[in-house]
Amino acid sequence: MTAELRRVMGVRRFLLDKFDERAIAPGEPMALLNRRFVTVYLNHRFTLGAAIKAVGGMEYRYAVRGDTLPATRILPAAEQRRALEAALDAVSPGELAVPERVLRILAPRPFGYETDTRGFGSAAAPAFDQVGIARTLAAMVIGGLLDPTRAARLVAFADRDPQQPSLTEVIGRIVDRTWGAPAPAQHAALKRVVERVVADELIELARRSEATPEVRAAAEWGLRRIARQLAAPPPGRAAGDVAAHRQLAAADIERFLSRRDAPTAAPQPLAAPPGTPIGQEPVPPR
Repeated sequence: MTAELRRVMGVRRFLLDKFDERAIAPGEPMALLNRRFVTVYLNHRFTLGAAIKAVGGMEYRYAVRGDTLPATRILPAAEQRRALEAALDAVSPGELAVPERVLRILAPRPFGYETDTRGFGSAAAPAFDQVGIARTLAAMVIGGLLDPTRAARLVAFADRDPQQPSLTEVIGRIVDRTWGAPAPAQHAALKRVVERVVADELIELARRSEATPEVRAAAEWGLRRIARQLAAPPPGRAAGDVAAHRQLAAADIERFLSRRDAPTAAPQPLAAPPGTPIGQEPVPPR
């Protein structure tokens, strides 16, 4: 699965490099490129979803008495760890970025055309919002990895076999690969987007009523890990937008952990345009 995801991500990079106005017919509004671009930017969504399912994953059969094959099998620990790293690769700034030449041709919807539910929305309308679509993709990945039932399986499987990745190990890797990663030379805003998604998803997991106590404990452990990083001086001289990002995250985490009051409502990523089956309407993120 990990090798397949890396292959599909390579195809996606190729499509991004080649994307231009030839994706629509001559004479069509350039705004229609938005719908075509969805299939490029989210080209890997289903393979990525399969990799996420491998983390805390289990093969199972609806077995009956007398079957010779086992009813369940926990996926090998090494396979789960490889899948986790591959999924986190997909939300690195370099993978989330959209080439500038592509952004220049993604035109606004002209008057008289209805909103296209199969295209990307924009909080920066009429401009195309590349930061917003990065948040959408990051929420799909981080939210999938931190699903309450997946988290509970990680706890249960690690108890059965200490070689399996624990929930705190998975959360620690998510924090280290995002908040702990060095600042990129380009697209620093995309790194901050993913960092904020991680903090928001951990807060959400820690407050979910269906999450087990073990899961909520691990989520708060992850939040305190982020808080310790935020308490330390940032490397180098932080620019204003970096400082603002860190201050707000620190305040929201401290507010949640101290139970003083509800944190500011987390920004909701725009729903990803639907994939298959064709005709299915988008499902908003939780």
